[in-house]
Amino acid sequence: MTPYVDAFSEIETDGLADGEQPFCDMTFDLVNHIIAGHRRLFGADERALSGNAMASTPRGEIGFAFKMAPVHLWRQQSNDGLDTAWGCITITSVGEPTNRLLQEYRGWFGVEGDGEAVNTLIAAAVIIGGSAATFEAEKLHAKLFLHHAEDDATYAEVYLNIDLPASRVELKEKDVEYRAQLVSWLQGSCGQPDVEWLQ
Repeated sequence: MTPYVDAFSEIETDGLADGEQPFCDMTFDLVNHIIAGHRRLFGADERALSGNAMASTPRGEIGFAFKMAPVHLWRQQSNDGLDTAWGCITITSVGEPTNRLLQEYRGWFGVEGDGEAVNTLIAAAVIIGGSAATFEAEKLHAKLFLHHAEDDATYAEVYLNIDLPASRVELKEKDVEYRAQLVSWLQGSCGQPDVEWLQ
């Protein structure tokens, strides 16, 4: 079997000061994707993309599964010429590869822990500069929001870019201030994020 892409093959190091750590930006192969539902000539666009994101590291394979909400459930907006779409993306564990992904984050971020990854996270998401309807034709740049409305201490953001034409997925840090919270969400310490505000 051909190894999956090196998870850290596209780490950005340009412009870093001596001793400065780069963002933990990971690249994955998009495998086993499924497009459920249909794009109807009249009526709702029911297509929903799901798949597995898998990559290689020196410590073993890492990965996770994802599923986008159906296209018609994404709320399209345009502000000052920037198109966005708001909806939900579900992240699901695929077992040991997801546990190793969590361990990669713990090691990179210097966060202690040895438990398994949470089974499922349903996150609010925004697609930046595009539309959920174009996922078959172009790369989608999305940002996930992980938080409880009444607990700012849990707030975290992370980028999830899905490129079906290139069969790639990217998981990229938004900011170092979210590192501990991101680990907490992935290990199940925070429960489920709030998504009701999307409605």
